[in-house]
Amino acid sequence: MRKLSFWALLLALCGCTVDAYDKGEGGLSLMTAEMADAYTGSDGYVSEALTDNGERLHFDPPFRTNWMTKADTTYRTVLYYNIGDNKPISAGRVLMAVPRRAKELKTDPVRFESLWMARTGQYLNAGIYLMTGATPGDSARQVLGAAIDTLMENADHSHTLHVVLYHDQAGVPEYYSQRTFVSIPIDSIQADSLTLRINTYSGEVIRSFPIK
Repeated sequence: MRKLSFWALLLALCGCTVDAYDKGEGGLSLMTAEMADAYTGSDGYVSEALTDNGERLHFDPPFRTNWMTKADTTYRTVLYYNIGDNKPISAGRVLMAVPRRAKELKTDPVRFESLWMARTGQYLNAGIYLMTGATPGDSARQVLGAAIDTLMENADHSHTLHVVLYHDQAGVPEYYSQRTFVSIPIDSIQADSLTLRINTYSGEVIRSFPIK
């Protein structure tokens, strides 16, 4: 049985990067990007992935990255590949944020880009930008996750879990922005709907989604 790799709450500065590409008729003109679960085999190579659209991709030959290092493991990724031959181009890290109770809630601001539910219904995905910069010795690390606020019963006796995007800037300088993707696994939530609150530089963003 494959283990599910939760990329913890510690966010290193080498997060997801987006390759630039030509929108014309060049070699990358058929490239697409999908959020996906990528599966490594016993040799540590990725031979298949399941996208958030429910499409199963097979890679022949399989590929590996410098961060998908464990065998027989599921990794959450944003996958860039060519349509048609499924040729992989790059695979960026996605933070898996399982909602948890936080002893002390940190809500340092982020730049909000987007929030959407996977078509498979398995994940709530967020695209954000973190402000970051080099620190002496690169010792400082931002912390990002999902903190449980309250579980509320609604008038129709359904339940809504209120979750806050946990973000601790942790002293990291705010020199430039870094695009980051976060996925909240829905199967970890015992409720009928989910409300996510994100503190941004432009104010608070609140979105609600039915999950059952």
